[in-house]
Amino acid sequence: MNIARLPEFVEYKILRRQLHMAEQDSKTLASNARKILEKYNLPTPKELLDEVPTKDKWKKMFKKALNDYWENTWRQELATQSTMKYLQVQHPVVDNPHNLWKSTRPKQHEVQRAEIKARLITGTFILLTNAMKNNKSEVSATCKLCGSDDETREHLLGSCSALSQIREENLTRLKAILSNDNIFTTITQDSGMLIQIILDCTHSSLNDHVILSRDQETDIERWSQAYCERLVTHRAQIISSK
Repeated sequence: MNIARLPEFVEYKILRRQLHMAEQDSKTLASNARKILEKYNLPTPKELLDEVPTKDKWKKMFKKALNDYWENTWRQELATQSTMKYLQVQHPVVDNPHNLWKSTRPKQHEVQRAEIKARLITGTFILLTNAMKNNKSEVSATCKLCGSDDETREHLLGSCSALSQIREENLTRLKAILSNDNIFTTITQDSGMLIQIILDCTHSSLNDHVILSRDQETDIERWSQAYCERLVTHRAQIISSK
């Protein structure tokens, strides 16, 4: 936009000429600018040159267009990816990290916990159900820890009997964070709600049941990362010992 504000400079004249002469698929600055503006549903280069917005107006316009584009893109992707159903798109999406990363301090062990949690929330953590779908050879999806159900995210986090002691120990911390026995009971008696608050406590589906403060969102996220790490570590220990 700086060139657009300098009509007396040769760069401005070159840009005008390129906009008039350049083909749609050329590698020129004008062609690239046109594609970017079109992608984010912004005014055309000619419109911007004819009526140059102020720096402040352009900054707000571009940021809004960027947010709208990526929020729509990610929501469409979430709608088609069942493994992402527990993930809440943050608003605004630009310059606003997800609560998972916002709650993670720059310490090695916390980053490692967050990475485990990120794979669980996106459904990319390799459990036996994933292995069965992705492996052409015969792989059983049955949980190797308890042997009673398929090893899904939901099973690992909320119902595997071999992990019940860890689950009970860690839920006391969640109860303390919520500081409301009724809400805690409501959440823990609904397996779907419990899995949701473990994976992403900022999800809009929880709004009808619990309103969390920013501090509670941070505390629950940090608690859930530690909880997921304990489950995953214990799972690996049991499997390796068999």
